[in-house]
Amino acid sequence: MRRQLCVAADVRSYGRANTQLQLSHQRFLLEVLDEAGRRAGLERTRWWRSGSGDSEFAVLPDSEPEAVVVDRFVRELGAGLDRHNGQRVEAAKLRLRVAIHFGPVVPAENGYAGPAPVEVHRLLESAALKAALEDNPGADLALVLSDVVYRDTVHEGHTTLRPDEFESVAVELKEFSGTAWLWSQVRSGQRGTAGAAPAAPSAPGGPHVSTTVNGSVSGSDLVFGIRNG
Repeated sequence: MRRQLCVAADVRSYGRANTQLQLSHQRFLLEVLDEAGRRAGLERTRWWRSGSGDSEFAVLPDSEPEAVVVDRFVRELGAGLDRHNGQRVEAAKLRLRVAIHFGPVVPAENGYAGPAPVEVHRLLESAALKAALEDNPGADLALVLSDVVYRDTVHEGHTTLRPDEFESVAVELKEFSGTAWLWSQVRSGQRGTAGAAPAAPSAPGGPHVSTTVNGSVSGSDLVFGIRNG
């Protein structure tokens, strides 16, 4: 038995896609994961990985820094999804759920056994993580961290992800019950819209229209301003 970092990823709505889109999702799932690993300076060729079409489960070696996986790898994954989805219609976008946990694993005949592989899959299938994508069409990546990973990396300031970017959620699924921490990344084209300045209120009796003219103007209910220069 040893303690290792476990990462699980899953494609949203894979079962509702037709065969051609499933083929595309399988291909690009691996491509965006591999590219994110390279850009983050990780060695995914050293990860033990198990795939099942629309998902991947990985157990990472000790040489892969936990803070880098939680921070740079996740951010690069979001950037890769931005690039991949930029020119695709909504129904064809690749949208991912990702779960990360650190805990006990034991090599087994068909992969790994132990509490950590079970817990990371429970987090991946949690209602809160699924809702993060279902309820937010502008998000292509939703991440959930186990309590131990959140507290050791994010809460202690080892990443550029801020604690106030995460939401504490209760996860209860099958035999697992515990607290996890949820984070999602919106598409680059939609970032900042929540903080945009509100539109100017309409003037009484109709919308406000501003026009710059040279020459004479006549009409009713007009307000004039003069600009020098």
